[in-house]
Order: sequence, then C-alpha cells, then structure tokens
Amino acid sequence: MTNEPEYRALPPAIQRAASIFHWVGWIGFWIQTVLAAISSILLLFAVPLLGATSQRGDNSGGFGLGLAALGLLALYFSIYWAFRYTRLAKRLQGSEETGRPTRGEAIRNLRIGLMVNLVGMLLALLAAEAILGVLFARSSQAQGMLFSTRGLVQAVQPLDISVVLANTHIIMSHYAGLVTSMFLLNRVTR
Repeated sequence: MTNEPEYRALPPAIQRAASIFHWVGWIGFWIQTVLAAISSILLLFAVPLLGATSQRGDNSGGFGLGLAALGLLALYFSIYWAFRYTRLAKRLQGSEETGRPTRGEAIRNLRIGLMVNLVGMLLALLAAEAILGVLFARSSQAQGMLFSTRGLVQAVQPLDISVVLANTHIIMSHYAGLVTSMFLLNRVTR
C-alpha cells in the first residue's frame, strides 16, 4: 500500500477548458508580444526625432504620440493578462484543494481582459485620429512648401509613417487581445 493520494481524473469539460485556455492564451500572448515589440521599437526611434522637430516649432504630433504611448502601456498590461490566461489553465488542471478557479472567476478574468483591450484600442484609435490629422495638414500645406510664421512648414517624413505603422500595430494587437478574450468567454459561458 502506498502513501500517494489517488489521482482523480478531471471532468472532460474542465480538461477541455484548461486546454483551450492554455493554447489560446499562448497564441494571444505571442501575437501581442511580437506586435508590441515592433511598435515599441518604432516609437523609440520616433520620440527623439520628433523631439527635434518640436524644437523647430512643430509640436503638433505630441498629443497623438502621447495617446499612442498610453495605448502601448495598455497593450503591455494586456500581454500580462494573456499570460495570466495560461496560468489560469494550469490552475484549472489542479485539484479543488489547490484552488481551482471557479467559472465566475474565469469570466471575471476574461471581462478584465476585454476591458483592457477596449480601452487600449480606444486610446490607439484616438492617437490615429490625432496623428493622421496632423499628417493630413502637413501634406496639404507642403504641396507648395508654404512658409509659416515659424519658418518652413514640415512635409510628411518617413518617420511620420513609422509612427502611423507603430500605432496600427498597437490597434491590431488590441484587436487580437479582444478576439482572444471573446473566444475564451464564448467557450466558458457555453
């Protein structure tokens, strides 16, 4: 006779939920991580160069860049939350004595993930509006290279397009987080 406790098989529904949380959590985590890394690098290169343009008198893109940075911060939290889905999967595979999460706890976690991604996407969309508004104004004024009271009006630069690309990656990443959370929420509430 051994002193080891008997292993009780998990119910099939919990096994499926744990497997889905594991795989979908990791997929969402890696998609968001890759897009966040690209966005971070693009924005890190943009900030010093945009600082140089603000010293020349054109600081109109700062508000949009600030909103994009806030969207990126929300994205970092969303990445952490996607990682938590994988930890939730491990807890689901545990025994009831070790603290297996309830269905209500799983739904609460998924709702937090949804809210974080919705707020992050809203920030990134507002950033896109601000950034593209500035770029539109620059491109329409730069046709004849108009002079302003501060000097030559800045034309659209490749750096400006990299900021738009970074912001687009932030939006796409939040969308991936939304899809991940909604898919898991759909599975849990069945």
